[in-house]
Amino acid sequence: GDTSFESKLSLLSRNDWPILNSILEKALMSIPENKKKQNFRKWINLEQSSFMKREVIYAIIALVLLASLSLIIVVFFNRALKKQVAYRTIELQNEIQERNASEKALRESEKKLRDLQSNVPVGVFRSTPEGQFITVNPAHLTILGYDSEEEILAKHIEEHYFEPQTRQIILGHLKKDKVLKNFEAKLIRKDKKVIWCSFN
Repeated sequence: GDTSFESKLSLLSRNDWPILNSILEKALMSIPENKKKQNFRKWINLEQSSFMKREVIYAIIALVLLASLSLIIVVFFNRALKKQVAYRTIELQNEIQERNASEKALRESEKKLRDLQSNVPVGVFRSTPEGQFITVNPAHLTILGYDSEEEILAKHIEEHYFEPQTRQIILGHLKKDKVLKNFEAKLIRKDKKVIWCSFN
C-alpha cells in the first residue's frame, strides 16, 4: 500500500553510451505514474509476509496454555498428595506408638499377674472351657502333688475331681453368678489321695 516514504528508482548505464542513456530516460519518462506505482508494487512488496498462519499461531498458543495448565494441575495434585501422605504417616506413627504402649502395658500386666500367681500361697489355675489346663501356679502343683507344670498341663482337669459332676456344677455357678465363692469340693491328688478344697 501507499506509505509516507518516497523512493526514486534509477537505472545504471555507462557514461560513454549517451545515446542509450537518452533512450532509457525518455522511456522512463513516458511511463504513466499509475503504471510506475503498479510496477513498484509488483517488484517491491512492502507487505509483511507472515512466517506462520494465524491458525497455526493460535494452535501453538493453545497448546502452550494447555501444557501450562496441565503442569499447574500436576504440581497442585503432587502437593496435595504429599500433604495427605505426610498426614497419614503421622497418623500411622501415632497408631503404632499407641499400639506399642498398649502391648507394653499388657505385657507388664501379664508379668505382674504371673508374679502374683507365683507368689501367693493358694492354688491358682486357668483352664479352657473344655477343661484343659492353661497355667497353674506352684502352690497348685503342691496341693495336687505334682513336681512340674508340664506334668499337670498334660492332664484333663476333670481327672482331678473326685465326683465327675463337680466341674459342671462349678461352670453352672460361673455362668449364672459370674463368680464362685466358698465352693467346696473333693479333689484327687497325683498320689490318689482325696483332699477337700475351697474354690473362689
